[in-house]
Amino acid sequence: MNIRPLMRLNLSSALAILGFAAVLVVADGARAQDAQALSQRLERLERDIQTLSKMVVRGPGAVPAAEVPAAARPAEPMPNLPQNAVARIGVRLDTLENELRDVTGRIEQLTYNIDQLTARVDRLVADVDFRLSGLEQQSRPMGQTPGAAGPQQANAAPGPADVRIVGAPPRSLGQIEADRVESGQSPAKPAAGSSKPSGAGTAVESAPVQPQAEAAAVPQASTTPGPALPDGTAEEQYQFAFGLLRKHQFDQAETAFKEFLSKHEGGALASNARYWLGETHYARAEYVKAAEVFLQGFEKDPKGGKAPDSLLKLAMSLGQLGQNKEGCAAIDKLFADFPNANSSLKRTATRQQRQMNCKQ
Repeated sequence: MNIRPLMRLNLSSALAILGFAAVLVVADGARAQDAQALSQRLERLERDIQTLSKMVVRGPGAVPAAEVPAAARPAEPMPNLPQNAVARIGVRLDTLENELRDVTGRIEQLTYNIDQLTARVDRLVADVDFRLSGLEQQSRPMGQTPGAAGPQQANAAPGPADVRIVGAPPRSLGQIEADRVESGQSPAKPAAGSSKPSGAGTAVESAPVQPQAEAAAVPQASTTPGPALPDGTAEEQYQFAFGLLRKHQFDQAETAFKEFLSKHEGGALASNARYWLGETHYARAEYVKAAEVFLQGFEKDPKGGKAPDSLLKLAMSLGQLGQNKEGCAAIDKLFADFPNANSSLKRTATRQQRQMNCKQ
């Protein structure tokens, strides 16, 4: 009997059985891998939802706790799941994805509400500035000329530790028009809506704007030469000059600060005195002289405590003169050289940028 055909038949049957078994094993393994991938995706979504929920409870600025990456966790054995279990996991996965989208939408809504509130606060600040400017215009006495003293926000004098003297750099902020400088002419007083300095120096406080009812009690600027500085230390003489400024006696304050600078040019308070000298001109709408003094103050002490304030008031003076390009350059230098300036000064500088249509 020839057994070779029988052996070939048995061998073919055995190979077919082995092939079928291999297909079953591969299919089972693929199903296990699909289940493993679904499980990992589900875990990631659960962690994302938990993180977003914590952020909603704590607020939009809350920083979620550090999560352990899935790759760093020890792999857990994944049992073979039946097909209906994989389907249930898929349904749960879709539900979690919908919840994730809902939480994300709520966070975006909260962020939008915060932005709206911030914009509203900015509008309120601008409205307050406008109203204060109107009060300043109304509080000027009737018989006074446009260049006469008006209420001006003045800062309390900082101590000597706030100022240090360094070499003056070359001029780089643009020149004031020569004919205006030589003639000493200034344009008309700005409109009631124009921005006024907020006084953003280090460790300073703003003098309150006096209402119209109290304007009569404000000492008027004298046409006679101001008093000489009293005898005493440089600090005492500086406080005397600054007291005249706080009383809105701008002519006398100008004389006192000039005399102080002639006596204490190299002193620790010279930078502050020069800044307030510029304020006496700005308060009387003498914007050409004010711009000259503020520019000189910055160049003589570009790193001092009054340097950022001098740049801001230089920009405001140039803006009043219609030299918006030079004023924008001064504000750009302010933001570039003093990124850590206080928030009040930055807000005032930003408003001035908008008024002069600066490119930001």
